[in-house]
Amino acid sequence: MAGKAAATVWRGTRRAAGALVDGLFPHHCAVCDRLSRRPLALCDECEGSLTFNRNGCARCALPDTPAGGPPCPACRSGLAVDRVLAPLSYDATLAELVSRWKYRREVALTALFADLWRRHAPAPERPDRVVPVPLHWRRLWWRGFNQGERLATAIVRGDPRLDGVPIDRRLLRRHRPTGNQAALGQRERRANVAGAFTTRGPCDNLHLAVVDDVCTTGATADAAARALKAAGARRVDLWCIARAPATTQR
Repeated sequence: MAGKAAATVWRGTRRAAGALVDGLFPHHCAVCDRLSRRPLALCDECEGSLTFNRNGCARCALPDTPAGGPPCPACRSGLAVDRVLAPLSYDATLAELVSRWKYRREVALTALFADLWRRHAPAPERPDRVVPVPLHWRRLWWRGFNQGERLATAIVRGDPRLDGVPIDRRLLRRHRPTGNQAALGQRERRANVAGAFTTRGPCDNLHLAVVDDVCTTGATADAAARALKAAGARRVDLWCIARAPATTQR
């Protein structure tokens, strides 16, 4: 009983502290810069203007894929990922936010992206482990943080459905540097990351959820999934913020 009472007091203290912080430092919308009037850096109006991925491919989440139609181009290419959970379609507004997060080090946006994922992504099947897509050490040193690791931590910690699921930051390793994917077409992206990942230990019969920021052509996720399955993984899902429409892929 004493433990339950202490937990209740702790939760009440956290809520009170959060309300105090919100009062002293109110949240502003990361898009329009007005007061968001909610404990997130996004107002209701700007959230409503985002492009939600409600008609994506059931397997790879490619936006605007008719249900019951033929397999989409990404699935026909033999994508090694078993399922992609991407609640948003990658549009100009989201591209700007992701750029600020990754390249201007606005790490406070991590909580916003994790919240959007938890509220709008299809219900995830509980994995054995969550695995952030690693950066090569040179890029990690330059950027100062791994966005996939930050996002994975925020998603798992804030979702009671994932309580107790471990985040494995060491299992997947990017053993060689790869060029910036943004300037490359589909074939060049696949060649750029082919064989870039290895594993530190076996993944025998594990269901793994790989976490990254955005899935464009799926080349990075495919390379990571192939390395994990070569080590014995039974299933590999990708959790990301957004999936790029086919019309934006070269």
